[in-house]
Amino acid sequence: MRVWIAGLVVGLLVGCNNHHPDPSIAVAEETLVQARYANYDYLATLANAEGGNLRSIASLMAFSAKVDAAGGLGHGVVMIELLSIIGDSTFAAVLADQPEEMLANDPATE
Repeated sequence: MRVWIAGLVVGLLVGCNNHHPDPSIAVAEETLVQARYANYDYLATLANAEGGNLRSIASLMAFSAKVDAAGGLGHGVVMIELLSIIGDSTFAAVLADQPEEMLANDPATE
């Protein structure tokens, strides 16, 4: 019985260490579905981005190319809300560091 209880406690502690904080921004279900399909941990990345993690912000920007119209709507809302949390200067600095290929995919600029 003691071994079973000890195993349960260890399992709970290990499980707790893998928990990421939930982001404050709500994410559309279709965006999450597409993220899961791409094996992309959207919620953890978003939570880190909200905290100012530059790699996570860049990762979310790059993820924009992986969503279709349905997932893109929700992802776009997230990016706009993220902008209001992290501020213009941080968002712009990360965007400026993105590869030109990513920025050149806008048909309006061609």
